[in-house]
Amino acid sequence: MSTRPRIALLAALLASTAMAQTSVSYDGTWAASFDGRSGIERDATLVLKDGMGTWKAVAYSRKDACTGLESPVVVTEARDDGLVLEVHRSKVLVGCTDWRVRLKLVDAQTLTGHFSADRTVTLKRR
Repeated sequence: MSTRPRIALLAALLASTAMAQTSVSYDGTWAASFDGRSGIERDATLVLKDGMGTWKAVAYSRKDACTGLESPVVVTEARDDGLVLEVHRSKVLVGCTDWRVRLKLVDAQTLTGHFSADRTVTLKRR
C-alpha cells in the first residue's frame, strides 16, 4: 500500500474516532466570517460530514493563489463544547500552508475561535 492511501485511511480513522467523542453533531454547512490578514472581514463555507469536509474562502484578490480553493478538512478533535479542525490547503496546491483552528461551541448554531491572537472566526450553521 502506497503512502497516500495509508494517510487517507489514517485520517478517516482519526476523524471517526474524534467524532465518536461527542453527543453534538457538527455535520452540515457552516457560513464563516473571519478577519483577513489585511484586516478586512472575509467569508468562507465549511462543510462537514462524519469528521471530514471542505473549507472554501471567498477569493477577493488574485494575489493569493491559495485563497478560494476548496480544501479538505479533517476534524481532529470533537467534544460537546467544540472542535478542532485542520485545513489541508497543501493537498490542493503545492506551496499553500495548512492551518488548524480550535472552535468553541457558543450555541447549537454558532462556533467561534481564533486563527491567531488577533484574528477571530465565527461560524453560523446554515
